[in-house]
Amino acid sequence: RRRAHDAVAELFFEVAETKPIAIILDDAQWGDIDGARLLERLITDPMGQRIFVVLAYRDDEATDSELLDHIAQIPQSERRYDERTLSLSKISDEDAVSMALGMLKDRDVEVARRIAEEARGEPFFVEQLALERGEVEQIVGGLDDVVRGRCRRFGDAAVRMLEVACIAG
Repeated sequence: RRRAHDAVAELFFEVAETKPIAIILDDAQWGDIDGARLLERLITDPMGQRIFVVLAYRDDEATDSELLDHIAQIPQSERRYDERTLSLSKISDEDAVSMALGMLKDRDVEVARRIAEEARGEPFFVEQLALERGEVEQIVGGLDDVVRGRCRRFGDAAVRMLEVACIAG
C-alpha cells in the first residue's frame, strides 16, 4: 500500500509541476485510513506546494472519521498548509419552499413544501428534487427515488456496474 500511495503521490506531484491541481474531497467524513495516508503525503510533502486541497464534510459525522482524525493529528511542524474552516448551515424550511417554488414551472406550493421537507434544509437536494419534478412532471417520491430513477436511465449494464462499484467501495 505504501508503494501505491507513493506512486499516486508522485503522479500528482509530476502533474503539479506543469499546472496547479485542485483536489476537492466531498463527504470526507467517510474517508478511510488509506485515503488519509495518501492525503497526508500530498499535503505535507514540499513537492505538493501546487496542490490545493479542499475537504468538505458534515461536522455532525466527523467525530468517527478515520481520515479527518488522521489529518487532525498531523504535527504542526509538518504542516505546510493553511487550514481554514467554513461552516455552512442548512437553509430554513421557508427558504427551501421559496427556492423550490422558484424552480418549479407550475409553482405548485404543495409540491414545493414536500420538496423542502424531503431536502431537510440542504439546498442541493432542493435543487435536485425540483429539477426531477420538472423533468417527470409528477409528484416527487423522494431523494432515493430521484437517484434510482437517474441510475435506471443509464441501462441495466451501467446499473450493475454502479452496484458493484458501491459494494466494492
